[in-house]
Amino acid sequence: PHLLDWLAATFIEQGWSVKALHRLIVNSRTYRLAAPGPADADAAAALAEADPDNRLLCRANRRRLDFESMRDALLLAAGRLDDAVGGRPVELSAEPFSTRRTIYGFIDRLNLDPMYTTFDFASPDVTAAERPNTTVPQQALFGMNHPFVIEQARAIAARSRTESNGDGDEAVAAALYRAVYG
Repeated sequence: PHLLDWLAATFIEQGWSVKALHRLIVNSRTYRLAAPGPADADAAAALAEADPDNRLLCRANRRRLDFESMRDALLLAAGRLDDAVGGRPVELSAEPFSTRRTIYGFIDRLNLDPMYTTFDFASPDVTAAERPNTTVPQQALFGMNHPFVIEQARAIAARSRTESNGDGDEAVAAALYRAVYG
């Protein structure tokens, strides 16, 4: 919390410059600890031991993506995300699969698409304060077998081959890593 207060004060002192704030954060040791390398592994382990519940915010907690974010992330990694704003809703599970952001997916209140119910989509008929968070086999099976996911995986692989310029398997693997992990 003290670090966040200091960052806010520095942000104001630097004339509300987002670029300067990004530079400050990215060049800091605290930021580098977010993804520990071999040199920082001992420090990260000591922090995890000292603050196992992360009450002092020394690291980012892992969290699961909801269905909409997961689908959009797949499309983005494949280089196929249509981020146009507005427009009519689209059928997400109908082939050919839409590349529109998932927020524009059509919701039929009487016949909810099974893809939505697999990923804990709240009932459109009632108010829900919070979406339930379950882990069921159908979610993993969707990720392994659904034609939409297979199509995006093929697009990611093709994109990686194109971006590597035929420089060999290592270049393809590096391009694939960049596509998936940003």
